[in-house]
Amino acid sequence: MVTVATVTVITVKDFFGNSANGKPTSLTVFAYDAKKGKQYPILQAKGHIWLDLNGERKQEAIDDKGKAVFQNLQVGDPVLLDVAFSEPYRAVQSDSIYVVPTDGRIYLAVELKNLERIRGHIFYQEKPIPGVVVSVENLRDTSDELGFYELRIPPDLQKREQKLLLHHPKVGTQTETVYPQTDQEWDFVLKK
Repeated sequence: MVTVATVTVITVKDFFGNSANGKPTSLTVFAYDAKKGKQYPILQAKGHIWLDLNGERKQEAIDDKGKAVFQNLQVGDPVLLDVAFSEPYRAVQSDSIYVVPTDGRIYLAVELKNLERIRGHIFYQEKPIPGVVVSVENLRDTSDELGFYELRIPPDLQKREQKLLLHHPKVGTQTETVYPQTDQEWDFVLKK
């Protein structure tokens, strides 16, 4: 004869009803600019928030107030959050686990990535040209024999649009606009 015993574990919180864990709730995720603060929503009516819960991935659109709302969660659920958008916006702590709070609100710090570098080649008359001074504000680099240049942008000068000044003593000066977040090479042809 086999006897099967069932054991139910009850905690003090469960016994007295003080635990909110497991209570059904919706979760509102507010995406905000990590550099400016919570009062600055980001990506209003653009992109999505990804939520991973126990191997299930959910996606909700970011509305015009910079928030996404997820239904059918429970207080205490551990979730991973990140941003999906065509430009490389990412959660500052994309590998962090958030716990669904009783008030159903999480503020997700978001920042634009790939702003720290601008690189590419410079050509003149269909050939790489060395000696071109490439500058952004007070940062400078000079193109090498292959026409290659690279600027490292410190955090205080990083932005989504940069104006490059290209100058060569024999060819002249021109201004170009680049968007570093695309993480592509910026090649230019100098014109006299």
